[in-house]
Amino acid sequence: MVRTTEALTFGLLSGTAAHISVGAFEVTLGVCLMTWQFPRLTVLAFLGHMAGTVSPLALFPELTWKAPLTGTMEGQYILKNLVLIAAVLVALPLSPGPRDSVRLPGQPS
Repeated sequence: MVRTTEALTFGLLSGTAAHISVGAFEVTLGVCLMTWQFPRLTVLAFLGHMAGTVSPLALFPELTWKAPLTGTMEGQYILKNLVLIAAVLVALPLSPGPRDSVRLPGQPS
């Protein structure tokens, strides 16, 4: 995580600062996902975070891939985030709020 954070922030965050800032962001994001107060903003922040989370697959392929389409333990741990992304995207249209922009299947227009 520290190497990824250092790479994505161009060295602005490293070591303990990287751990603390990523941890604080993840806790905040988790609370926002549980309370679902600002769903669209939370989902945008979540997707941005997930983009950073899966970036080691491209930034550090020697650590995340054993062979083509065969992840190391670290790589598999990163790839499981695809399930989290799918779950949040499925939950987004079910969030309370204006229904003009998002229609559920079978919902009258």
